[in-house]
Amino acid sequence: MEEEVFGYEDLVPIRVNVSTDHGRVQDAFTWNLSESRMTPEQFSSRFCKEMDFDERIEQEIAASIAKQIDDFKELKRRTHLDENIFLIRIDLTINGISLYDQFEWDISSPLNNPESFSRSLCADMGLSREFETAIAHCIREQIYFYERALSENKAKSVEYYHPGASSSTKFFPEFKFFYY
Repeated sequence: MEEEVFGYEDLVPIRVNVSTDHGRVQDAFTWNLSESRMTPEQFSSRFCKEMDFDERIEQEIAASIAKQIDDFKELKRRTHLDENIFLIRIDLTINGISLYDQFEWDISSPLNNPESFSRSLCADMGLSREFETAIAHCIREQIYFYERALSENKAKSVEYYHPGASSSTKFFPEFKFFYY
């Protein structure tokens, strides 16, 4: 019901990082927790066929996705949050353009939608759709990190998610352009 009213989807930030005989497979995407038409195994099979990877990689990717989904479900089951405002930091470089930003985010509000936020930010800043996906994923990863810290009673010791990010208190986007 809540999903219908607010357009809210429970999206799991997924990172795939697998070694192959020819290098590494690295990808980041979100998985809808309510997905009923495709399993991680089916997704992995389709992905690996498109990329021409062998069966060993297919099984490893499927297992990685399934574990991340299970971990997320377990965290959601244990965590019931009131208002919890945390600092979200964005540090991305895509096609020679770097975006640095930070803002406060209530991780417990279903009205806060990373995809809507990133779409709006990119429209305001004139950034490509590649940034939309990357920003939303970055936000979801940090929300998951903070929720996990809260569930393990470590939130008070957590300053922010991004290791190595500057400790600046600026709250506006900063761009850097790289020309080749």
